Order: sequence, then C-alpha cells, then structure tokens
Amino acid sequence: MDNNLVPGLTEQVKHLQDDIKSIKESNKFLFEKLDKVLGDRMELRSENYKLKEKLKNGNGVEEEECLACSA
Repeated sequence: MDNNLVPGLTEQVKHLQDDIKSIKESNKFLFEKLDKVLGDRMELRSENYKLKEKLKNGNGVEEEECLACSA
C-alpha cells in the first residue's frame, strides 16, 4: 500500500465518523419530537372521545368525527 494513501484514508474515516455522529444526533432529536407528537395526539384523541361521549349522553346528538381527528 502506498504510504501517501494512508493519511488521505485516515482523513476520510475521520469525516465519516463526524458524519455518523451528526446523523445520530439528528435522529435522536427527530425521534424525541416524534414521541412527543404521538403522545400529544393520543391525549387529544382521548379528550375528543370524552367530549363526544358527553355530547352523546347529554343530548342524544352524535357528532360526526372531523377529518383531522380521524387521521
């Protein structure tokens, strides 16, 4: 192997390691945000269900589910 090639490969490996670290940090951030969004969505659906039950039991009128709530 050419001795001039080793420093170049070492530098490429360093850059790749930095890229991997950056991608892992980005993924961690995105998964944390996704977990929060899913938790918020579950809470909102639960609240929506409770409100629908109150409406249904209170006056016998059943509300249609909105498109945003059924997603």
